Amino acid sequence: MTELVRAKRLGWDETNGGVTATDILDPYDYADDDLEGELVKIDVNTPYLKYTNYIVNGQVADPNTIESIDAVAASANESANTGGMIALIPSKADGDRLVLPGGELQEELHLTLWFLGDASQYDAATRDAYAQAIQDEVTTNGIGPVTCMAFGVNYWNPAGDSPAMVLAVGDSDEPYFEDIRGLTAEAMVSVPTVPFGDIADAQHSPWVPHVTIAYSNDITILPELEARLGPITFDRIRLAFGDETKDIVLSGKRAILPTSDGSYA
Repeated sequence: MTELVRAKRLGWDETNGGVTATDILDPYDYADDDLEGELVKIDVNTPYLKYTNYIVNGQVADPNTIESIDAVAASANESANTGGMIALIPSKADGDRLVLPGGELQEELHLTLWFLGDASQYDAATRDAYAQAIQDEVTTNGIGPVTCMAFGVNYWNPAGDSPAMVLAVGDSDEPYFEDIRGLTAEAMVSVPTVPFGDIADAQHSPWVPHVTIAYSNDITILPELEARLGPITFDRIRLAFGDETKDIVLSGKRAILPTSDGSYA
């Protein structure tokens, strides 16, 4: 299935170690650095070397710069909708590992804990209060990074406008996952400006923890998603209101464990 992408050709940046004949013949011509067109993957498998070339318009593309045109459009639409969310953000090491050429950029990878609806309903004071309440919970409880398990590959919305390839995520060794969602809920309850009941009612049911890797209907990339299964460490909580974001670092050492009455200590 055809996938249209934008990318930089290999060698566009001398720091990436890629030098091609184009650079040697005309090292000062930068007009041909930008590529756009159908993405073709060519696997090279010899007894000594195994790698994949990503070809766009007949040129080898730098895999770190490939963006799906559909994903760019979906991201633009999401931004235009000015939605809000509270999400877990992968560590840089895991973010780099999860990135798929042509998929979501590293800085866009996240696991949504709460969908907050239209960001315009939250004024600046409410946004700041949410951030402070969550920060207080993190600091008081000494909350550290949350490690969960990506255990499955899902193909969502195949007949919709934004088909997506996602990793299904669940608990790993400790029960941090549901607990940190509950803790952020308690933080929001403490801010009465927007009733938490309204937020809870706006959630998709059931809540299905996931990380979207690519907006695409190309099922041939499923094996590449399978290669990204395994533990994922999330080291930040992000509050996003449209394009405005604030990250709260999880730098403590203590596990989040519920007490007998269901609160968090």
